[in-house]
Amino acid sequence: MSKLNVGLVGCGGIGNFHLDHLLKMDDVTVSAVCDVLPERASKAKARTGAAAYSDFKEMLESEKLDAAFVCVPPHVHPDIELDIVAKKINLFIQKPMALSVDYAERVCAAIKSAGVISAVGFQDRYLDVADEITAFLKNRRTGLFRGSWLGGVPGVAWWQKKATCGGQIVEQNIHIYDMARMFFGEASHVFGVGGAGILKERAGAVPDYFDLEEFTSVNVEFKNGVVGNILTGCYLTVNGKNGLDIFTDDGCAYYALRSSVEFAEKNGKTVKIDVRNDNGYDCDRTFIEAVISGDASLIRSPYEDSLKSLKLVIAAQESVETGRAVEL
Repeated sequence: MSKLNVGLVGCGGIGNFHLDHLLKMDDVTVSAVCDVLPERASKAKARTGAAAYSDFKEMLESEKLDAAFVCVPPHVHPDIELDIVAKKINLFIQKPMALSVDYAERVCAAIKSAGVISAVGFQDRYLDVADEITAFLKNRRTGLFRGSWLGGVPGVAWWQKKATCGGQIVEQNIHIYDMARMFFGEASHVFGVGGAGILKERAGAVPDYFDLEEFTSVNVEFKNGVVGNILTGCYLTVNGKNGLDIFTDDGCAYYALRSSVEFAEKNGKTVKIDVRNDNGYDCDRTFIEAVISGDASLIRSPYEDSLKSLKLVIAAQESVETGRAVEL
């Protein structure tokens, strides 16, 4: 059987996360790698035997690829995806796909026009416990939920400026917002507040150019009437309780981020289920299988659907910054 030729754009931390998965697949050849830092591309070349590039345009002109994984910081995306799709190469892209809804909509239109298969790296949709939660909610009515992603500041410079990451809601907590969409559908409007100052008072905690909100609280109302509150914070030295707590008319679901879910029912019974699968691998593998089979329906996070999560977090960030409710 012929192997799928895959290219990797971005050979940093998240690029190697996906590379680890691809190297486990017998039907995949990582034939080209690219990074603006030559030493990163060289290291990826040593792992794969792939051709190494520092210019993704040169890579696209030189290689015959079936699929490409784009794993670069959010502000770097334009116009990588458009060039990939123009060559009818199937596209996997890390979240957030862009910092501009306008650009993301251009990419979405290009994907449709080219007829290629797309996926966005919302790997938590592939958690086995996500399926358990979906089944639990099926015949129950949800009124309220609360979500949170509370921790520290990642140690990369681009994450610490809004111009290059979009803010913690957009770059990181988009995972929780996306899972809320997965369970409750589309939001109608958001209202958020936020603040900062704790990190600046902690000597050496962040550089002078750090300009993100350190903590935010966003209320989200969904079109089906569900109301939730999502907390985001990067000022903690000890991680908070992260995940989603969902309150239905006939039981509760307590999802601990990428760890477990505990169901509590009205008879006092509780059931805890630990995560059993490698959701990151399953996310990547599903994309590869969709490309091989031509069946895009396998993918839980195609670009078009993921764009709705991007719009949601950009609206949440806008509300925090303006102090006004934002309608979607």
